[in-house]
Amino acid sequence: MMKSSTIQKKTIETESDDLINQLVRAREERGLSLDKAAADTRINKKYLLALEKGELEKLPTGLYGKNYLKEYAYYLNLDVDEIVERFNENQRSTKAKVNYFFGHQVVQNKITFSFNKLSKGFVVLLVIIACVGYLMYYIKNISAAPHLEVYYPAENINTTENSIIVDGKVETDVEVRINHELVLVDQIGNFKKKISLSNGKNTIYITARKKHGQEAVVTRYIIVDQMK
Repeated sequence: MMKSSTIQKKTIETESDDLINQLVRAREERGLSLDKAAADTRINKKYLLALEKGELEKLPTGLYGKNYLKEYAYYLNLDVDEIVERFNENQRSTKAKVNYFFGHQVVQNKITFSFNKLSKGFVVLLVIIACVGYLMYYIKNISAAPHLEVYYPAENINTTENSIIVDGKVETDVEVRINHELVLVDQIGNFKKKISLSNGKNTIYITARKKHGQEAVVTRYIIVDQMK
């Protein structure tokens, strides 16, 4: 309310300078004080002062304010019709500008509100997308087969030994089995186990599985020459 009154007051002061100057000049040329003018016209001094300062919003609403202006203009021997017409123009101009200001503010507030609402919705959407993405990554990660690497033996080797050391590495928190037997895995994923061999072709299955995931399998074929 205070902001609106200030804008309205400044608008009236700007557009009614000629009217103000004419009233003040006419009174001073006749050598009249404001008290004298108030006594002669029987108009409250504060209303005459409001007229001369252009503070038209301080006048009584409706016809009273305009009638005070008519009487004062007539008292000062001014053109009453011209003075009233200027007053009406000021009132129309002030009303239009104040209405534009508030209309503009309403539009700006609506735009700001819509933008804020859209921004919040966009942020919520990003959060949802991030959560869904993380959930999908998590599910894929726990359901995927772990990375299993076998250092030794290499594929398809021949040997005369009756045993071989299977050596490799896997992700942590993974269960490793060699030919269905559970193998101990250290804290960084290394594992090692001695496997007995028989004459001829030996097949070694190394498997690794997460608790809720798929199984990774590496197969090694070892050919043992007949032992002497």
